[in-house]
Amino acid sequence: MEVIRVRGLTMDFRRRGASAFRAVEDVSFTVDSGETLALVGESGSGKSTIGRSVLRLLKPTAGEIYLGDERIDNLGYQELRELRPRMQIVFQDPFGSMNPAFSVRRTLMEALRTSSCPKHERDRRACTLLDEVRLDHRLLERHRDELSGGQLQRIAIARALASDPKFIFLDEPTSALDVSVRGQVVNLLAELQERHHVAYLLASHELDVVETLAHRVAVLDAGRIVEAGQVERVFADPLDPCTRKLVQAESREPLAPQEGAPG
Repeated sequence: MEVIRVRGLTMDFRRRGASAFRAVEDVSFTVDSGETLALVGESGSGKSTIGRSVLRLLKPTAGEIYLGDERIDNLGYQELRELRPRMQIVFQDPFGSMNPAFSVRRTLMEALRTSSCPKHERDRRACTLLDEVRLDHRLLERHRDELSGGQLQRIAIARALASDPKFIFLDEPTSALDVSVRGQVVNLLAELQERHHVAYLLASHELDVVETLAHRVAVLDAGRIVEAGQVERVFADPLDPCTRKLVQAESREPLAPQEGAPG
């Protein structure tokens, strides 16, 4: 089932005293339930801009965006507020994405306020969310500075799951993590997708992460998709010079499942 459909997405940024800069041009794609589409490309190629436009954190200059059958690129503030629980994001920097004044419990409670979970069930739901990301319930009373990067990113994933979304944008979700926990987080994301049938849009420059987590990949160059297809085909037989450059620049192995306690 199609969860996200994007047609002709274009994004211009206007700078005072300068002409508009076109960050994304005429991008189209779909993402189905239970599928991961990866956006790859060099820094500045438009990966994060596309994801944030789909979430309507940015208003696109042109194009159409659909969540299921509902067109969302032209919605107003109140309509978007009602839609937010169905679309979530996991940010690149888990440390910066968590309020230092909030405990883990309050972080999850804030997310659960926008969900359909009844108020009297939220404490139990918070514990269930920690179970899902394999963290101890005793962490509920801890704050950001008492947690490791791996633990913080797992909490960010739990927060994203709190509203039972249909779509999650993963914005470089492992690039700030130690190598020792990166594979654990990638495998956790894959398991959660299989369990909840959520659609992922993954922005990443780490081709080993893409190869492990994604089903399809779209290669970006200067805000345009220059090649797209099944991950195995694109990486094994890249057709565009930009894709060949990315593949040749990174010697990689798919991330193996990692055992042991979460980082």
